[in-house]
Amino acid sequence: MASVLSQIGHAIGGEVKNLYSRISGLAGDDAYSEIGYDANGNVSTVTTYTDSTKVTLVKTKTLSYNSGSLTGIVVTDSSGTTVLTQTLAYDATSGDLDSVEKDYA
Repeated sequence: MASVLSQIGHAIGGEVKNLYSRISGLAGDDAYSEIGYDANGNVSTVTTYTDSTKVTLVKTKTLSYNSGSLTGIVVTDSSGTTVLTQTLAYDATSGDLDSVEKDYA
């Protein structure tokens, strides 16, 4: 029985670690990021600064949703210029992610 519980614990631990790394990855590699949420609890913005003083803006990621599914990510630099637009499309029948289109400005 201990072996089964150990396997379950290991699997859950791996999933939690994976989820944490995915969420942390939203913030980017810079020193300080703030995550904003919309009324539905979805991540709507990730604003990244050089440090926690929030004096120097590095970039902003704006996320958009349709019926609860992430449909777009727009990255703007410190001057407000769009540097990347990603559009996500889903299969109409299964709802699975079908494609991700990237447009580097």
